[in-house]
Amino acid sequence: MIKNNNLLKNISKCAKNEIANIYHGTRSRLDFTSKRLNDWEKHCIKQIHLNSAFVIENYWSREKAFRVRDKLEEFHDRNEPFVLGNYLKDELVRIYHVERIVPELKEFRFDPFVLKIASAYNGQPSYSGALVYQYDTVHGRAKSHYHVDTFTRQFKSMMYLDDVNNGNGPFSYIPGSHRKRSLLIKKQIRGNDNNKNNVFDEDEITSIKNKEKQVCMPAGSLLVFDTACIHRGAPQEERSRSVLMNYITPIQKELYLHKQIPSL
Repeated sequence: MIKNNNLLKNISKCAKNEIANIYHGTRSRLDFTSKRLNDWEKHCIKQIHLNSAFVIENYWSREKAFRVRDKLEEFHDRNEPFVLGNYLKDELVRIYHVERIVPELKEFRFDPFVLKIASAYNGQPSYSGALVYQYDTVHGRAKSHYHVDTFTRQFKSMMYLDDVNNGNGPFSYIPGSHRKRSLLIKKQIRGNDNNKNNVFDEDEITSIKNKEKQVCMPAGSLLVFDTACIHRGAPQEERSRSVLMNYITPIQKELYLHKQIPSL
């Protein structure tokens, strides 16, 4: 049962989200027809519009991906306050603003191609708010809940530093679910009594759950996706997985500065 004050709050927030989604969707369609985008960029954006996500294999060479992975894993054993999590027992290890300790990663964080695609897809100027390294360990055996990061269009890019298959937690998502506005509106209004409002119970997505897709890809692959699609993480059943996550936002602002991060 939704309390009246929560219901009104949810309806108000939902209305704002849906108006923003329509506005920026219109802006995105106008950008798509502009001469600023080449055919390849338009293809990438079209795939995200249709399928929620798009993979570009060999964006980096496997050798480069492994080299960066190995360099970052060296920090796992160092007693640094910005290394969040213990790889020997925790589900994951994270380093926020990782380009501060591996300067060459600034090139990936501010990649002009990714930011151009993000801006055109989002229908507004978009910027990198943070680059985060995440190491998912074999200690996280359970799948995460189905969820969206946001109910409005938002862009994230991920660089995989390991080969990914069913044994080490492929990205799992429901293609096109970011366009299921009636389902997303219903969820925003209903909320969730037992978890965060952006988390779905399985019985809420029975009509589309059978479309879930897992993305297996070689190291060096770039995944770009709309975080308003319904997705979850598969477990690391056999081995770990390392990834770089670039959080793209419409505001030119550094995110996660409240976390323990490397000094400049």
